[in-house]
Amino acid sequence: MYDITPKIGRLTNRRVFVRNSMATVFSVGAGVAIGMPGKAVAAAPCTGPYGTGDCGNCSCRGSRCSSCGSVRCSSVNFCGGGSCWSSGGGTCCDCRCQQYSYYWYCYCYG
Repeated sequence: MYDITPKIGRLTNRRVFVRNSMATVFSVGAGVAIGMPGKAVAAAPCTGPYGTGDCGNCSCRGSRCSSCGSVRCSSVNFCGGGSCWSSGGGTCCDCRCQQYSYYWYCYCYG
């Protein structure tokens, strides 16, 4: 019994050491991640048909609607004055996108 006790003590101390080390590493990593500056994304000065949002990078080529993979997007003349207009130093265009039988409206800004 005397020979087993020091071995159990060393194993327990190793487990505690590893557990505490991992907690420290995680805490430092989390602290660094929180302190990282994020990218500021400015909202485009546009609103799509029915108050919809941006089409995304894949469905836009600058301010023009484009197709991407199985998503097909095209310009739509929503307000009767043309599908594109100037706003905030750029151009906004209304788009109608479709994937299979589902469709939605959005805008491209460039």
